[in-house]
Amino acid sequence: MFQAKREHRYCKMYIHANREDVFPMLCPERELEYMFGWTYRWVYSNSGLMEKDCVFVTPQYGTETTWILMDHDPENCSFQAVQFAKDLMAIQLRVRLNQIAKGETEIVAHYCLTALTETGNQAISMMSQERFDADLVTMQAELNDYFEKNAIIRAAEV
Repeated sequence: MFQAKREHRYCKMYIHANREDVFPMLCPERELEYMFGWTYRWVYSNSGLMEKDCVFVTPQYGTETTWILMDHDPENCSFQAVQFAKDLMAIQLRVRLNQIAKGETEIVAHYCLTALTETGNQAISMMSQERFDADLVTMQAELNDYFEKNAIIRAAEV
């Protein structure tokens, strides 16, 4: 009988910008501006940007994954989403942004991974905390590069 594996991953990223500037960038459309190789497809969005109840699809884990945004709170710079990787796993994601200093934001992410199949159990076993951390180091670098380049452009326009 199938016994679903459930594991948690916790990640932090540090971005050299204010949280009000960072939060809008955590959107599938805006990620095209800074994440190398990022692709997605909207299924549903009223605005064309990240919003409560939007749905989009990304290629991940060797399959198509569907994201549903359950909560989106720009005022508090937080969101919650569920991601379904077909025949593998469901992932609950909670993200909040903390302003830790002027021009410095901490992104805190909590992933709850639940296998849907035995293959999903194997996939979760291969997704170590170290692998999550490595993936987010790349995203952190890309996002920091984006803000650094935009600061240089804005300074040049003055």
